[in-house]
Amino acid sequence: MAKDLFSEINNAVLDLQSSQLQTYERPLKKLAQLLRHPDLEPYNAELTEGLDVEAFIAESEKSGGSMIGSAQLAWPDDPKQALGLTLLLIEKLAADPGYATNFGHHFFYSGNKVIAGIHALTGQLIIPFVRDYKRADSKVKCNTCQPVRSADDNHLLALSPAQA
Repeated sequence: MAKDLFSEINNAVLDLQSSQLQTYERPLKKLAQLLRHPDLEPYNAELTEGLDVEAFIAESEKSGGSMIGSAQLAWPDDPKQALGLTLLLIEKLAADPGYATNFGHHFFYSGNKVIAGIHALTGQLIIPFVRDYKRADSKVKCNTCQPVRSADDNHLLALSPAQA
């Protein structure tokens, strides 16, 4: 599994992007499962250390007025903290997909269709997260694999089994 971890993450995001109301739960849960891969755990622990996703959500809730779509997430200025909070948020949304639809509708309002909130959340939160998570790959360690890098050597494309 570790050999193609980021490819599997990309596939889960693509599946989520093209999902319908009846099918979005599976790719959302798959994404969270892949992000909990043991090879990513040390990096994830560092990213989320000292962060409280519930406090982040509570602070964000204060931004909403009476108009639908006026609520905004209260992102910290530190990009590492924002990345860690997004990771925790993805885990929370995957643990309760019903909450994910409400969250998407509240913070990423895109019309009356419930799935529109999930698609907006995917495009505005999850896709940028995965992009930035890959870019922060210098701290991602894999005990059983080695990185496959882009031609310009700036991005981790995948993790492949280490050559013996």
